[in-house]
Amino acid sequence: GLGTNKTNVGLSASDMGDSLPYVDVGTDVKVVQVAMGSGHTCVLTDTGHVKCWGANTFGQLGHNKNYKFWGNRTQHMGDALPAVDLGPSGRVRQIAAGQYHTCAVMEATGRVRCWGNNEYGQVGFNTECEFYDKCPVDWSSNSRFRIGLNANETLRLVDIPLADTGYQTLKVTAGSGHTCALIRAAAEAT
Repeated sequence: GLGTNKTNVGLSASDMGDSLPYVDVGTDVKVVQVAMGSGHTCVLTDTGHVKCWGANTFGQLGHNKNYKFWGNRTQHMGDALPAVDLGPSGRVRQIAAGQYHTCAVMEATGRVRCWGNNEYGQVGFNTECEFYDKCPVDWSSNSRFRIGLNANETLRLVDIPLADTGYQTLKVTAGSGHTCALIRAAAEAT
């Protein structure tokens, strides 16, 4: 992408126009939305899947936890770029990326799922937990309270509890240390 002066594309006019390469997110994959964080990019496909690449320091990509970066090698992209596993009913309607976290509005339920850095509570917290220190998340190795990874280094997604109270999420947006959702009462949805 158009980036940080390390391996930039777009510094000269000859990099742009027809010379600007397309991002390979897979064979016959059609992108319907793009969301970008501080160092990561995610796309929503027409099949409702989310694919992310870039910095993965806090699990904000939702995959390949053993890599701090994903997509800086050609073998990471294209058909090798995995979709984020959002569970059996994992079709997504909309995505948002904050500085070091990512959120998705689930198509079937209108609920929001988030992963990545939770330093300011921007990915929410497990609804079974009253306080952050009671959540089943391994925070012992970092000060940023990343919720994307648990003690076993597996992806841990967090549902934001708004939909549990009779609300449907229409749209989600994310910033550096916050996430916002536009909601309406489920009764108004009909």
